[in-house]
Formats: sequence, C-alpha cells, structure tokens
Amino acid sequence: MNDTAFSATEIVKHYGEIEALRGVSVSGVYGQIMGIVGDNGAGKSTFCRILSGAEGPTSGSVEIGGTKMTTFNPREAASAGVGTIYQNIPLALHSSVSDNIFMGQEIVKRPMFFGIHRMDRRLMAVKAKDALAAVGVDVDPRRQARALSGGQRQAVAVARMVLFQQRVVVMDEPTAALSVDNRKRVYDAVHGLASSGACVLMVGHNLPEILAIAHRVVIFRQGRIVADVDAGQASEHQLLQLMSGVKPQEMAR
Repeated sequence: MNDTAFSATEIVKHYGEIEALRGVSVSGVYGQIMGIVGDNGAGKSTFCRILSGAEGPTSGSVEIGGTKMTTFNPREAASAGVGTIYQNIPLALHSSVSDNIFMGQEIVKRPMFFGIHRMDRRLMAVKAKDALAAVGVDVDPRRQARALSGGQRQAVAVARMVLFQQRVVVMDEPTAALSVDNRKRVYDAVHGLASSGACVLMVGHNLPEILAIAHRVVIFRQGRIVADVDAGQASEHQLLQLMSGVKPQEMAR
C-alpha cells in the first residue's frame, strides 16, 4: 500500500509580478504530523491554500492519495480527502456539538409525513461521540457549542475530520489564541487525528510548540522549501537560522 497522503511537485504561484512560490516540491505520509514554518511572506500560507483548494497554482501539480487534482476549490479538495481547520472555528454556537460535527452532512431518517425528512439526532450523537473519543476528547455531543472552551471547539473540528475521513488535514495556527490548558487539548486531538491515519500539516510561528508536536518540520523561505528536518533532532535555534538564512556565527553576534 502506498503511504503517500499527498505529493506536491514543482509548485509555482504568481500574484502579478510577485512570485510567492518558486518550485516547491514536498510530500506527506499517512499518520504523520508535519510542522510548516517560515517567516511572514515565506510562502507557507500560499502553499497550504493551494493544498486545501482555496486557490490553484500557476504551474506544478498536486496529488492527494495518488489522484491528481485538476480543479482547485475547497469542495473538490474536501471530496479528495483534504480538510482545513482555521484558528477561529466557525461553529454554530446555539447548536449541539453533534449538529456542528455533522453540519452539511446530516443523517436523516426515512421520510415520514408528506415526504418530510427529519434528522436522526440520536444516531448523529452516537457517531459524534465515537469521533470525539477517537481524538481523546470527552465532550457530551448533546452539549451546546457555546458552552465549550476554545480548545474543545478546536477538538470538535478535529473530530469532524476523523468522522468524514479527511486524510490530509491542514491546521492554520490552531492554538494561537488559546490558553495553555486549551492548547494541551488541541495537542491531544492532533495526535489522535494522526493516530487515526491522517497526515496533519500544522502551520505555526510557535517553534517550541511545533517541535514538541510534529514528527518533521518543513521550513519555507522566500517562496522555497529550504529544509525538511526531523523534529526530534532539531532545535528552535536551528529553525530560526533556516528561516532567516542567517549563518550561525552571524546570529551569535
């Protein structure tokens, strides 16, 4: 079985005369957490937008699970197995956790009177609870979303990725606005997501956090990937050197 979750080859992206990406090639495997780091304008966000279907490349190709993407939009990317989790989760706060997890893909009962369909909330709650448990989160699926902490809301988004089997998940600074306790909840959920077999790309500026949670770290600088390192063998200082392009002796001054 091919373990490659996604593969990007020679991705170039132009915005007018600005070359945001300059021949980026990288792949990820199932069950792996990839840290994506780089200074502002380095190209990491542009790359992740292409992977998630928010925009297409000027040239180059992307494969998800061995299938080449020919149309770049979020719906097509989601159909191919790509999910995106943003810093601010757009939950319906007055709806239940399970309703949020199933939003847009509700389970309905057989039509009753006059062909009217009703949501099967009992079955949705059971499946939502299983998905939450899969990422290590103990939240009552019948609870209203407004009662959740920031970390729990992120965990609900992660559970949705598990339930609908999104095999490549892009997380855009998911812990930037969270407390220490809530960050821990997100870390646990991310590890649960990877354990379920997904390839997780975690974009962030918090280098100690990235090193602690990721298996590998991909460093962007000036529209290119300048390094792809084992997180367990790297240090924050080394990542800063690679991100800035400054030589070690220059950083020591």
